[in-house]
Amino acid sequence: MVVEYRDETSPTHREFDSKDFDHSNTASYFYDLELDKNSKIIGGEWYNH
Repeated sequence: MVVEYRDETSPTHREFDSKDFDHSNTASYFYDLELDKNSKIIGGEWYNH
């Protein structure tokens, strides 16, 4: 799974704000899910690199 999230930015004294000033970052997560016979999640584990 790849997650994109908003990252912190330094404060400024701009007279206006805009989403164009926002920063984003991404993180990748790798995991195995354990499913029961009805395909419901009953457990799992994620891997850290």
